[in-house]
Amino acid sequence: MFVRRLFCALLVTCVPTCAVIATNQVESAEKPVALHPAGQRVVHTPNWREGVRNLGESLQEYAFEINAPPFPEGEIDVFTENLGFWIPTLHLDRDIWDGSVEFGSNGTHGNSTTFSVFAGLDLERRTTIGRFDLDLDFAKKSASGTLTTHRTLVDIAHFWIIKDNPLSWFAKGGLEYDEFKQFDIRMKVNAGFQKIFFRGEQVKLSWRIGAGISQELGGVDDEVTPEADFGMIMSRNISSRQSVQATSDYYPDWSNFSEYRFESKASWKIVIDKEHGWSLKLSMADRYDSTPHGRRPNDLTYSLVLVWQL
Repeated sequence: MFVRRLFCALLVTCVPTCAVIATNQVESAEKPVALHPAGQRVVHTPNWREGVRNLGESLQEYAFEINAPPFPEGEIDVFTENLGFWIPTLHLDRDIWDGSVEFGSNGTHGNSTTFSVFAGLDLERRTTIGRFDLDLDFAKKSASGTLTTHRTLVDIAHFWIIKDNPLSWFAKGGLEYDEFKQFDIRMKVNAGFQKIFFRGEQVKLSWRIGAGISQELGGVDDEVTPEADFGMIMSRNISSRQSVQATSDYYPDWSNFSEYRFESKASWKIVIDKEHGWSLKLSMADRYDSTPHGRRPNDLTYSLVLVWQL
């Protein structure tokens, strides 16, 4: 009698459960939908166990469904568009965001052992009153197990732009970390105005004037230094696939113009795959400090990196 009751109880419990599982299997047999930038849906195989056992057959079941709702206007699946297949990712609104990711590395192993890596991120966001910029650069080098370069540079800026007016206002800030400097971190903040004084079909030239402060933390002198900012910006399109950019800023101490910092950057970019946003970029950056506190005043770095336009 006990066994009969136990069997009946198991039936009462298992039958509804099996019905739910069967229903879920029927639902899972339907093709799940994922958005695709070309106005298509990406269809995934529901048979994931078979996909694990035979990845090739599983991948063959991926397909694009035509006449499906696209992304909202202006939104682009960045990774899908560049890699050619769908993966989960964030979406950037191309009407607002622009930018690039860059990476380069080289090394040797044998009679000498060296390794170096360069990485960077440039982001630009258009706002209702102008443009916001973010620039991040990282470099690390070693030779025979000894670290020779280790630095990170972060710059942010916002430009208040008036339509059809060559004059704009800016506010900039930055952090500089360099393991081989006499300080741990240098912070800088400045603001002023910038003006385009020449704009051609292929060339644009601008200058800027501003004022701000800088401070070196963890160094010999951690006092706040008031600084001026005199800068020049140049950009030129050589062709549809080549462009050059250069920026220089002179930061003299307001109390003593013989003490100053000078920062300049130049780059030459060559597009190698316009459809997918791949380019080569040869860049150079020079940082001069007239008060190096026992270190060399000048740091010149150059690199050749692969750039992916977002």
